[in-house]
Amino acid sequence: MVNNMAYCQDRKSLAVKKFAWQPTESAPKAYPIEIYRGIITCEDGSTVNIPSGGRTVHNGWGETGSTYVVGDDVKSIPKTLHITWLSFIENQFYTGNFPLPVEQIKKLFETGYTDHLGKKQTYSSVVVGMAPKGHVSVWLLGADKSVEIGHFKAHQTTVSMQSFNPSGIQDRAKYVADTLAYWSEKEDTYQEGKADEEVNWSIFRSTYPWKLDYQFTHTGTPAEIRVKFFNGTHFYFKTSNPEIRDYTNSALPKAIGYKWYDEDHNKFGADITFDHQETMSAFKTLFSHTDIETATLSITVDNHNQSVELVLSSTEDSVKLSNTTIKVYSTSD
Repeated sequence: MVNNMAYCQDRKSLAVKKFAWQPTESAPKAYPIEIYRGIITCEDGSTVNIPSGGRTVHNGWGETGSTYVVGDDVKSIPKTLHITWLSFIENQFYTGNFPLPVEQIKKLFETGYTDHLGKKQTYSSVVVGMAPKGHVSVWLLGADKSVEIGHFKAHQTTVSMQSFNPSGIQDRAKYVADTLAYWSEKEDTYQEGKADEEVNWSIFRSTYPWKLDYQFTHTGTPAEIRVKFFNGTHFYFKTSNPEIRDYTNSALPKAIGYKWYDEDHNKFGADITFDHQETMSAFKTLFSHTDIETATLSITVDNHNQSVELVLSSTEDSVKLSNTTIKVYSTSD
């Protein structure tokens, strides 16, 4: 009987698909946090620790953080997440236990994506992001694409400083104040975040059915496009990639890196940073028409490859995005 049970367990273990991935952490640049405990439980029952302990995290929403180079490179699919952290801006601990979409994650690992070089790739990291008010997002991240696989709301909790910081400061208010003072001296992004403590993080996750379109007032050929979205996702593809050819429900764009060729095969690029309020207002304006189903964001390059114009349009209306910051340059890569 014992041998049969062991045989069945071995068969079950072999049936569980495994992939090469590492856990990592993320927090908005203006909202530093510190993880007390983070554990991902996998489909086969194994556990993986999210990097934690004495590390202030504010690397950017959806960005890769630190990793533990221990354990197996190949792991089974993440099944549940436990996370507890301290939000420095709020001087508040949050905690939560959340189920992860196993089948969706498995399909994403298996399907992968085609990168900006036209090569087949898959995801290599599971990113856990923590934001004010207990917001938690989880992404699968690869070099050229990331996908949000879950968004949750943690609840407030209490953790003793003896447990959280056993060898250090035991006064939580002082610990928080000292940490914020240290980082505010080093980085202006913390100061920017103070005024937005009450920001509605769900707005960043709002999606609309839209796509990109590439226009030239002269002869030109689009080449590559990198888009970062406000919900922490991104992609970096050839403009011809079928995955971005049609309308898809996507979050608002945060930044775009676009490259193209002119008729003499000289290569140019544009780095575009969006004004969130303007972009959000433009999308809301277009989709306020009840009969509008999709929108197109057109990137138009001028005759001399020196300026770029962005217009969001639908069948009923169009809005020029004038507050974007755009830097155009020539390149050889």
